[in-house]
Formats: sequence, structure tokens, C-alpha cells
Amino acid sequence: MESYALVLGRRTVRAARPSRQQFSHGERSLPFAGPSSWRQYPCGADGGLVARTSGYRLRDDAQAILLRPDRPLFDVTLLGIGEDGHTASLFPGQPALQETRRWVVAVIGAKAEPRITLTYPALDSSRDVAFVVTGREKRQIVARAQTRDRIIPAAMIRPVGCLHWFMDRAATPERAI
Repeated sequence: MESYALVLGRRTVRAARPSRQQFSHGERSLPFAGPSSWRQYPCGADGGLVARTSGYRLRDDAQAILLRPDRPLFDVTLLGIGEDGHTASLFPGQPALQETRRWVVAVIGAKAEPRITLTYPALDSSRDVAFVVTGREKRQIVARAQTRDRIIPAAMIRPVGCLHWFMDRAATPERAI
């Protein structure tokens, strides 16, 4: 069975800008995925066009048109959580939170630069989702997310498989210590 790492550059800014979150195969590596097994979905200046193109490429790579619970799109999805509860580029109050059909959408107006993000249906199509969180400033938002506060985008992640939280002591809610 082939495995690969999906790299989704989510900020749609010019390549020369330091805020761009895209990297080449040689800049980072995962022990299970060599450079030949990377799938990179770059961002460009037009978030809407890039989101549509990335969505089509993701469907081609997955060899799927529809998401099926018995055949998740991802084996493992690693996510973080922002102090406002956002995850991926799913921000509170944004239309992307309501998307149910598309796998990738543009997010305009949540931050200074346009972004693209995987949607809940795509993220939820995972055997395992793991949130990796560090820092005391995240403690309160993690507690809210873990109690499924519907205002918090990260709280709405519901994988077809298991959900895991990996936190340092500073980010761990009081009740869990």
C-alpha cells in the first residue's frame, strides 16, 4: 500500500513572503514519507481558484469522488488550535464552517491574507485526527474544544476514526492534570 504526506500550503501569499507556509521536500521530512511520496498543494494569489484546483487534485490523488466512512481520505491528520479556537483555516464565524460538499475552500477576510483550507468533511474523513497543542495561552480554548463548545471550530472536528489530543503540561486543562 502506498502512503504519502499531504502538504497543504494554506496562505495564499506570494512565494517570497515570510508568512507563506509552504515548504519544499528538502526543508522538512517525516520518517515514513520520503521526498518521492509528498503531495504538495501550493497556494497562489487567487484563493478561490487555488481552492477549486487543490480540491480536484486531492480527489484525483485519493481516487475518489465521494467521501466514504469505510474508506477514509486520510490515515492520520495532524492539527493545531489557535487561541480563538480555529483549526486548519476554519475560523469562528466564517462561511467555510458551513461547507458540506467541497473538500477545499477559500477563506477570505478571516485574517489579513486569503487562505485555503480543508473543510470539515475532508478533515473528518480521517482514521485518526491528532491535535498537537503547546503553551499556557491555549489552555482555556483546549478545555472549551474538548467539551464540544459549538462556537469553537476545533471542537467540531469529528473524524470517522479516533480523535487524540497531545498537549504539553502548560496547555492541558486543569481538570485533566
